[in-house]
Amino acid sequence: MDATSLALGLGLILFFALLALGLEIIWCFIASGVVIYVIAGYSLGDIPAIVYHNVDKDVLMAVAYFILAGGLMGAGGIADKLVSWVNHVVGWVRGGLAAVAIGTSLIFGALTGSGLTSIAALVPLLGGRMEEYGYSRAYSAAVICASGFMGLLIPPSIPLMLFALMAEESVAALFASTILPGCLLAIFYFAVNFVFCRRWMTPVSAPKSTGNKTDTRAWVRRFSKDTYVAFPALLFPVILIGGIFGGVFTPTEAAAVSCAYAILIGIFVYKGLNLKNLKTVFVEAGGTIGMVVILVGFGMFFSRVLLRVGVAEAMVNGILSVTHSPVLILLLINILLLVLGMFMESICILLITVPLLLPLFAELGMNPIHAGAMVCINIGIGQITPPFAVGLFVGARLSGVQVHEIAKPALLYILLGAVPVLLLTTYIPDLALWLPTAICGPDVVGIVP
Repeated sequence: MDATSLALGLGLILFFALLALGLEIIWCFIASGVVIYVIAGYSLGDIPAIVYHNVDKDVLMAVAYFILAGGLMGAGGIADKLVSWVNHVVGWVRGGLAAVAIGTSLIFGALTGSGLTSIAALVPLLGGRMEEYGYSRAYSAAVICASGFMGLLIPPSIPLMLFALMAEESVAALFASTILPGCLLAIFYFAVNFVFCRRWMTPVSAPKSTGNKTDTRAWVRRFSKDTYVAFPALLFPVILIGGIFGGVFTPTEAAAVSCAYAILIGIFVYKGLNLKNLKTVFVEAGGTIGMVVILVGFGMFFSRVLLRVGVAEAMVNGILSVTHSPVLILLLINILLLVLGMFMESICILLITVPLLLPLFAELGMNPIHAGAMVCINIGIGQITPPFAVGLFVGARLSGVQVHEIAKPALLYILLGAVPVLLLTTYIPDLALWLPTAICGPDVVGIVP
């Protein structure tokens, strides 16, 4: 056995052993990466420069600003205004309040770029209200949790920014790649809720939803009023996405603008922000940003170590020795990412797998923008797939319902909504590439006319 194989074997054994012992994954990255690096004969003095190079990126500054903007949006009272507005649009259909949760998650995702932020904001806000109208508490939490990962598909998306960092692709093109799949996911979710919502509902004699269209004139008045109130929040994604795609500002500048805008409307329009909760938001965002930066630095170091010792090449050769069918290879990649999503956090999956999968995508002739959309949908599904389902854990804690009670209706949305959208995006490249090509141009997307 040569030194490289020995280093890789010992490093991976150490990684999974430390992970099984419950150590934070950042320490698993550092310990196993250093072991592989040293035993393989490389110099320890290279490590600080590698880590610094990994974090010295403009994209990480955008990630930091968007994390802060998500916290500001959650604390600024914006979610409540969006719920009222969406309730007038879709609240009158069967399963109306659950449809409101789906629609609000779609819009709120465009404000925060984070699925967990949407879940944390909407479970307390909508859970009790849905229970009053006969929905079981478990179903209410499940709909919100299942819808939360739309925040990873509608720009701005933190996972897509990290994919752009690792693949060295256009952030704007990757942002555009998941807009159509995200909207398609919402349509699938509306259909699932319409068909199955009554399984988890108990008839109650509650007042009619404010979205009911029986009194058309009153409905128009209330809708106009709520549109006026929600307009500053609804304007935000228009400014953000339009500014990025229109070339007005870069994604990093857009992230800074989003923070300033969130503070202004949170303080002066919706009055949800004050000095006390501003301090809390900045402290929590600072902790999250620090964790992400350290994780990216050492996670990418670990991935680069694996690349240097030939793991990516071995993985490509191993898969191609089993099958040369692109259809089967993409199916195997999806299964791998979905299984990893059941046990690992989304950023960790990105940091480990993307550098290893990029050569395989190149071997298949798969466009990197298309690959980014597929990977992002996969890790979003992982966020709500047991046993390690961070989204379900957050929803369970906030709703007071056991995770296994939420899991059953959530899996219905995954199997009938999220998985079909994943397969359509995987095997119909235009679903991910048409909009980036139309907005950014074929040269940016890497399509030769």
